[in-house]
Amino acid sequence: MSMRMHFILDENNQPIEVEMEEWAMWLEAHRDECIVKQETLFGHVFVSTVFLGLNHNFMTEPPHIFETMVFPNHRRPTDAMCEEWARRSSTWDEALEVHAEAVQWAHAHYGQWAKFVEDNT
Repeated sequence: MSMRMHFILDENNQPIEVEMEEWAMWLEAHRDECIVKQETLFGHVFVSTVFLGLNHNFMTEPPHIFETMVFPNHRRPTDAMCEEWARRSSTWDEALEVHAEAVQWAHAHYGQWAKFVEDNT
């Protein structure tokens, strides 16, 4: 049994397993469609959920082909690549749920600090 590795999205955002070459061409042509949701909180915390199309759950099912990350300071290039929170998911709907969890996490971890900065500037 071969491991399912490469996926693209259909018109309803449902993943379809494909060969690596088709995945690479689709990804190049559909970059904007890979963004599930992105937002900036408190002016500096960036929450990003994207479709990777590459299975990161190598040993078991279901494939993990979406990724959500929280970056604490996306304005400084040195910090932008240092994620504080990350989780992968299997479907578009699950990715949206995980994104909401990430936003809640960011509010819990950065919300008081952001309010302090706002109140004291």
